[in-house]
Amino acid sequence: KVVQPRTNLEWAYYQAGPASAASEALLFIHGTSGTAAAFFYQVQALAEKGYRVLSAQYPAYDSPQEWCKGFDHFLDAVKFRSVHVFGAGLGGFLVQHFAAAYPHRLRSLLLCNAYATTNPFAEKGTSHTSR
Repeated sequence: KVVQPRTNLEWAYYQAGPASAASEALLFIHGTSGTAAAFFYQVQALAEKGYRVLSAQYPAYDSPQEWCKGFDHFLDAVKFRSVHVFGAGLGGFLVQHFAAAYPHRLRSLLLCNAYATTNPFAEKGTSHTSR
């Protein structure tokens, strides 16, 4: 686990594969209702092929910008200068923000069911219909 200074927010993660492959590591970021365990089988299978793989479970942040700062700290804590990232759902949304703010930290970005904006969700959540 990695605890972010000043906020005490905790990142949990699974990792496997050789430490010598850290420069080509792949990091999985889960979606809204997922956890780091969502990618357990992928982490295991890719590690068996010689890849360094992590699956991170992030804490709740107040904004995508705060999440990006937390993810930057997480990468420092696990000693990754840059990394390949696979983001699913909300994880894909967040890593797109990270890519815009910290492009030097990403080697590549893979997205699955990600979205670029949350505006449609916000509009549905605040709309009221009368009958």
